[in-house]
Amino acid sequence: CSVRRAGAPSLSAALFGNAKNWDEGSLVTRFQHLMQDEELFLQPGLSLGDVALRLDSNKTYISKMVNQTYGVGFPELLNIMRVDYAELYIRKNKNASQEEIAKASGFLSGSSFNSTFKRITGYTPKVWASRKA
Repeated sequence: CSVRRAGAPSLSAALFGNAKNWDEGSLVTRFQHLMQDEELFLQPGLSLGDVALRLDSNKTYISKMVNQTYGVGFPELLNIMRVDYAELYIRKNKNASQEEIAKASGFLSGSSFNSTFKRITGYTPKVWASRKA
């Protein structure tokens, strides 16, 4: 349960920023490119297997790399990236519904989005948005 202070960098930026500088073709570099540049995390239902296929690797190896590099499991990394994206989406789309934000951020349902957002930020999306207004 990580609650972010106001003004702190996004959690995913902090996680990816803490990763060591890897070679251009390294698995970590390719993983970061896939997640950050191609925004693969926005695909609802994205699995570790999907990522392993895209990286021509296997699930066990990817899972271990994510845990060692970022200090969180793959599902939690996805959730952190999706919540960060949701925060940006809320800022840019002030009148968006919770379902719209959830779908845009890669969550399968509004309820899972709401509970995950609250667990990571400490606020429901509605309360978070009102504090940022």
